[in-house]
Amino acid sequence: MGNSVTSIGNYAFLGCNALKEVEVQWNTPLAVPRLFKKVDLSAVTLIVPAGTKSLYETADVWKDFGTITENTVNIHTPSPTEATLSIQDGNLRINSPVSEKITVFSVNGIFVYANEKQAGETNFNIKYVQDKILIVKGSSGWIRKAICTNAMKW
Repeated sequence: MGNSVTSIGNYAFLGCNALKEVEVQWNTPLAVPRLFKKVDLSAVTLIVPAGTKSLYETADVWKDFGTITENTVNIHTPSPTEATLSIQDGNLRINSPVSEKITVFSVNGIFVYANEKQAGETNFNIKYVQDKILIVKGSSGWIRKAICTNAMKW
């Protein structure tokens, strides 16, 4: 369950005895007194963020899981400041440290273009794009605005 989940309805997992593993991404255990009613949690593994195991081992409901392990996978998500872009000679130049999907929208939110890029700098030909202001989004989480100056002849 992702860290954007802030609440879960009562009895969401009522009687789910086939449950073998639950992974959460909350740094602080949610209060979920009736989430796993009629589930034998002693047979279920709970995977929690690194450094939070002790919190879950003492938190109501979560402490009832048979095994609690910390997720040790370290995934680097670039911060928004790690992606740069520019427009030059009808090319959209994007530099970000990861391979990712690039999606381009008009300033009105209309889909314009999408493509995959490798880690590092990549150029996309956008000469055919009529919009002078573009919203560019990387699948790693960053969003940038690109403005084509009047000097640009497309």
